[in-house]
Amino acid sequence: MSSRPPLVPPATQGGGTASAAPTRTFLGSLELTALERPDERALVGTDASRTWHELRERSVRVANGLRAAGVGPGDRVAFLGRNSLEYFDVLYGVARAGAVLTALNWRLSPREVDTLVEHSDAKVVVVDQGLLDLLLAARPGLRGIPTTLVYGPSASTGQGRPADPDRDLPGAAPFDVWLDEQSSEDVLPVVRPDDLATHTYTSGTTGRPKGVVHSFASLHASLERASLLEISADTVFLVATPLFHANAASGALTVLHAGGTCVVAPEAHPAVLLDLIERHRVTHSALVPTVIDNLVRSPELAARDTSSLRTLVYAGSPMPPGLLDRTREALPAVRLIQVYGATETIGMTVLTHEDHEHHAHTAGRPMPGVTLRLVDPVTGVDITDAGLPGEVQVQSPTAMAGYWQRPDATASTITQDGYIRTGDIGVLDGGYLTLVDRLDDMIITGGENVYPAEVENVLIDHPDVAEVAVVGVPSEKWGESVLATVVLVPGRTGAVTAAELIAFARARLAAYKCPTSVRFADELPRNATGKVLRSALRASARS
Repeated sequence: MSSRPPLVPPATQGGGTASAAPTRTFLGSLELTALERPDERALVGTDASRTWHELRERSVRVANGLRAAGVGPGDRVAFLGRNSLEYFDVLYGVARAGAVLTALNWRLSPREVDTLVEHSDAKVVVVDQGLLDLLLAARPGLRGIPTTLVYGPSASTGQGRPADPDRDLPGAAPFDVWLDEQSSEDVLPVVRPDDLATHTYTSGTTGRPKGVVHSFASLHASLERASLLEISADTVFLVATPLFHANAASGALTVLHAGGTCVVAPEAHPAVLLDLIERHRVTHSALVPTVIDNLVRSPELAARDTSSLRTLVYAGSPMPPGLLDRTREALPAVRLIQVYGATETIGMTVLTHEDHEHHAHTAGRPMPGVTLRLVDPVTGVDITDAGLPGEVQVQSPTAMAGYWQRPDATASTITQDGYIRTGDIGVLDGGYLTLVDRLDDMIITGGENVYPAEVENVLIDHPDVAEVAVVGVPSEKWGESVLATVVLVPGRTGAVTAAELIAFARARLAAYKCPTSVRFADELPRNATGKVLRSALRASARS
């Protein structure tokens, strides 16, 4: 693919080849940057890179190949792979074809992958060579998948099919060979704001995963938040969170929309991240607190040059005070920004670096264009201004269109007046939102409400506690009682007893909120996306 196809801006109306000037939309930003800076790097991987011209050309070929494979507007194209440059080829190419990208969680079991491929009705699956066995275990012989494209260093024998001639893989081809065969002529469909752009599955801690669909309008709205995240054209952004997460994909796309560069990490191991930060002079990243903790505790940190790093965005949960202190000490020049969001809403609130001085325990304030309200989970009454805990409900331009083929779930999540029910319990004070817990995790003991996160935030401050999860278990006397499952700091086994931890909590909380029992564990049970499975803890306690 050495020849450079003519640059054609995206269509604004009608079909066929576009002729209007490029605009700052999802595809328009790629057109403009490829026109203005064709030979500068858009993407950097561990062993390859993409210039803006190359990214655009590959996305054009992906789109044409998908059309040739019978993929039309609204059809699903699934991507099953770790973070890679090919993800972005496919992301832009699927959008050019007017189709919908479905990024699948590669940490799932074969049975779960099978369920999602079936539910999404994917016409094409693009799969990492290293995950082909997972897909084959889910779908023996690639059953029911018309086209499968395999990418990776060993994906091709050079004969136009995936490596391993002993396998009978109908409809399968190596991605790069397939890509070379496609036309570079750019023909774009009409893309309306309410057309669907992405289809992302929730992590499913409380039931079977739901397919969250976002429109192009929602996607474009999320891209306009670059300034909130201190992102600009000179940003070099380390992509380390798996891109099957909606917020991770949105963050990376926001950087590219602004004209910045994404450095793509295949895994979030501290040694890998530190090497990429140093080699490519990374300025920004977005990580979950657990990964940040691993990073700042890494013995390699002191020997690495991280002076280029300016901004670290974290999401998934507020940062515990101890971790916040360790991060500030290890990376004193780095500005911290917290984002609270969900698959259904992308970002909802932001806690700026300056706000960390006095509001680090909160999730920040609503982003521009976002309206929050708090609703009593029992009565349904709006209690936003009452200073009481209530379910967080949100109106946002980045809100989902609904759940794919789940009208029941959509109706129970989107209220009649257009708010998304998050299932989170929070309190608003002075415009700042403090998250208390998940609605489904609330414990009712002796008629009093106990929010596990409040108890966990106390116990995690004990110097011997590394992780903790709190659940309610049946009690003849109280209805439910509070059980804490604790993972101790490595090397501190036996350093603290259950009674001492209960006393530690009683010195800091009302008695009814404190654990009546404590269990010690080597690790907490988690699902494929790393969320604690409280249902497993409750089941274990009952057994």
